[in-house]
Amino acid sequence: MLLDAIKKLNNKVIFIDRIPQGYCLKNELVISLEQLANQLVAIKEMATSTKEDYLVYYHYQHDDGDVYMFNNESIYQDIETTITLN
Repeated sequence: MLLDAIKKLNNKVIFIDRIPQGYCLKNELVISLEQLANQLVAIKEMATSTKEDYLVYYHYQHDDGDVYMFNNESIYQDIETTITLN
């Protein structure tokens, strides 16, 4: 079941409007759909010094550390920016 898998992750979970009946998680947050964008901005883990529409990043967590992979998805535009990790 999906919620059982979410419990094992031990990460912050955001529910829209309500928690599913019968489940109690440790790090849940219940917000309205209108609050979602502001909440996601508040928990971002990286920022760029300029707006970069084609920059995509992936964050992988391993037992021995974190891996961040950055990719420019544009074949025409270069990306020159400073990346700050939280």
